[in-house]
Amino acid sequence: MRTLCNDLARILPNALRVNRGKMSNEQLAEKALEEDAEHILLVERGQSGSGSIRFCNIGQSGLFFIPPVIHVGGIKLRRDFGILSKVKPVHGIVILGPVPSDEVRRFAEMLVEFFGISLLSAGEEAGKTGSIIALDHDRMGRLIVTFIVEPGHVEVGPRVTVSKMEWMLGA
Repeated sequence: MRTLCNDLARILPNALRVNRGKMSNEQLAEKALEEDAEHILLVERGQSGSGSIRFCNIGQSGLFFIPPVIHVGGIKLRRDFGILSKVKPVHGIVILGPVPSDEVRRFAEMLVEFFGISLLSAGEEAGKTGSIIALDHDRMGRLIVTFIVEPGHVEVGPRVTVSKMEWMLGA
């Protein structure tokens, strides 16, 4: 999970990686406010070894969780792709594959707002330079969130296979 956090911090725009340790949500919000952060991406390890990713906004009264909670089914790190060089931060997101489900479109729109990036149409990303988030499905129909560098459409990772998305907070 730490390597995943490092990989995400390298490619997400304006990201700062902080070890949570035993910080409470209140302490985490205070730390974020000290760093002038507006959002937090919490990468949490589950008891069974899998993990989850939560999106949060920060306010004076603490953290505000934003749906969905992403349950991680698998991870492929940047080093697994053989990518060790620096890449530019993400500037957009694209949905690949056949007609996306409402859930995938909703997730893409949330990511656009959360990271302040553009939603690109399939094919539009090929004309750009830099990194993008790509949403696609594997052969088993699971959602894949990965990072691609253009031009050349080279997957640089990390790649997260989503086992489930929970849209109801508190679930």
